[in-house]
Amino acid sequence: MASSVAEPVYASWLNRNLESRSRATVLSMVSQSDALGQTAGGPVVGWIGSRFSIRASLLAASLLLLPLLAVFGRGPAGRGAEKAYFAKKLEQEDTRRL
Repeated sequence: MASSVAEPVYASWLNRNLESRSRATVLSMVSQSDALGQTAGGPVVGWIGSRFSIRASLLAASLLLLPLLAVFGRGPAGRGAEKAYFAKKLEQEDTRRL
């Protein structure tokens, strides 16, 4: 149930914060990373659950997902300078054309 709520929120967050020219590439990379993470991490987390406990497997899964906090933390706030740079560059190109 949590994934049915989280996935649309995540998809809208991504679409809102991606530039249209790189959106397909980033969404593809996210999908491939998700598949790779499930393939590599799923059996390990399952083994931990079988060997120790469900609580230990949930802890292991959360530790594997911890690096995502850094990705989400960078979010759109870090792109303000980048947007200003490109806006200035476009403005310079427009003045050159005149």
